[in-house]
Amino acid sequence: MTVTISILGAPGSGKSTISKLLANKLNASLHVEPWEENEYIPRSIAGEPVTFQAQQKMIELTTKQEIEASQSGKPYAIIDGGREQTMGFARMYGELGTLRPSEYQQIACSLIDSYLKIAPPDIMVYLNVSPHIAIERIRSRGRSFESAYTEDFIELLQRCIMQGDYTRVIAVDANGTIRDVLRHLERVITSQKY
Repeated sequence: MTVTISILGAPGSGKSTISKLLANKLNASLHVEPWEENEYIPRSIAGEPVTFQAQQKMIELTTKQEIEASQSGKPYAIIDGGREQTMGFARMYGELGTLRPSEYQQIACSLIDSYLKIAPPDIMVYLNVSPHIAIERIRSRGRSFESAYTEDFIELLQRCIMQGDYTRVIAVDANGTIRDVLRHLERVITSQKY
């Protein structure tokens, strides 16, 4: 049995870095957030009104990603982001009015339907980081599509991610060093009974 672990958090929380390092440390398969495969993301960033299509596509892509993770054959599979991360973005876009209520409901139904294909991850790790530190990290990596992110945006997204109905969530303070976060997660994950 492969234990699937989804790493959740706002941009700048260290999801990708922690996912890669944790996968290496646990000899786990790594499943990177497939946002680059979503043809609607660049269009959404450019201002086109395709938020609904982008979120629906992410549910489809992350469901596929989680199925592949569960079939990896390794003891652990690390998922950078995942379906619950996508729902956090959808909740936020709903609050901001970028998604109509009916569109949000369709995305929520797609998430529920996805659970018929693959159960939620065995463990969800939420990397909690201060919005100020997240923005510093975002600015240092220089991705142009993230340049409009503000501390208020990060704070809202964090709240929306954590509104999900999760079980087995490990909340981790990600304000410190990556090494400290990684050491803590490795200890907690390997001590769990599955």
